[in-house]
Amino acid sequence: MTPETLLKAKSLGFSDRQIAHLTGTTEDAVRAERKQRGIVPSYRLVDTCAAEFEAYTPYYYS
Repeated sequence: MTPETLLKAKSLGFSDRQIAHLTGTTEDAVRAERKQRGIVPSYRLVDTCAAEFEAYTPYYYS
């Protein structure tokens, strides 16, 4: 799997296990390849008040 394809699969929400199953490899191999390429999860804070109020609500998405 090319690095671009792996990045696209992860950005579409595919798990390492799903990618491993589809490519005929192991989950550990996919995880190692992902980490080697610097493809890691990121988390963003969601403003649940839509900037209408000054509030801290710890809600994140990845």
